[in-house]
Amino acid sequence: MYQQVLRRFAHFNAIQLSEPASLPELVMLALKEEGTDPEGNESKELRGKIAEMNTELLKQKAGMLEEYFSIHIDSNGNMSRLPVILDQYTPDMDRIPEFILCLGNDVDWEDEKICFQTIAAALGNFYAMHPPLLPKPSGDGLKFYRKRVLSSGSEVTSTENIE
Repeated sequence: MYQQVLRRFAHFNAIQLSEPASLPELVMLALKEEGTDPEGNESKELRGKIAEMNTELLKQKAGMLEEYFSIHIDSNGNMSRLPVILDQYTPDMDRIPEFILCLGNDVDWEDEKICFQTIAAALGNFYAMHPPLLPKPSGDGLKFYRKRVLSSGSEVTSTENIE
């Protein structure tokens, strides 16, 4: 997917979201999912400040994101379009919060080449095919399903517990 971003730079088609997505809400969701403080000591107020800072940064960079990557962010901090990286493939939209947090936290906006590479990496990761996370039948934790290839060449599906 990273290679596709490089290949299509500044020439993306766009996916129009059915409803504009609020950047502050997406960042808050990503921080909650990420479990930034597993002991719960990190306040909601601090997460709100992180969301606000990321939203302001992305609003400032909206023109560049639109022009080169077809990521449309309006002046109210809502995202309404994403680029098409691979024709006839739609990424897992449940990963949008993680993608937005990555744009705000992981992109080096100062150096043009590194900026381009880190945005391309964030898009590549967002569009990458990830194994599904499914609830365990017992209800506690999650199971991470992945296929493994045995030395005989046959595929076996196995699970790992994620607590």
